[in-house]
Amino acid sequence: MFDLWRRRFGLMAPRVAVRPHIPWYWRAASVILILALSLALAGWMYDLGRSLAGFDSWVNAQAAAAMRTRLEQQSLELDRLRKELGAYEGTLQMERAAKTQLATLVQEREAEIAHLREELAVFESLAKGREKAFPSRGGRP
Repeated sequence: MFDLWRRRFGLMAPRVAVRPHIPWYWRAASVILILALSLALAGWMYDLGRSLAGFDSWVNAQAAAAMRTRLEQQSLELDRLRKELGAYEGTLQMERAAKTQLATLVQEREAEIAHLREELAVFESLAKGREKAFPSRGGRP
């Protein structure tokens, strides 16, 4: 009996582990809670990585909408400027035509003036020749 007692409680005794008893449903609940927190953390990290890398769809949708609005405004402005350009080109063509007509008219008048000067020179030379021929009349017939 003493040997039995010594084997059971002495140095030779088998190891005993003392564990508190936790019901299985609490253990299952804690595992589910840890998994849920891990999934939530992984999802948050994934979204954070996408937003930092520039692949966030919500931000891209907002940027695309802003770009579309800006494109529409610039298209309207481009149409307005094209209309103004057309009006200015029409005015410019009219001014060029008027300038060409005036240049032609100036050339015609200059040619006419040159012709009249030549005729005047001829008449003046005739008048001087007549004054020499008839000095007493003062150049009158």
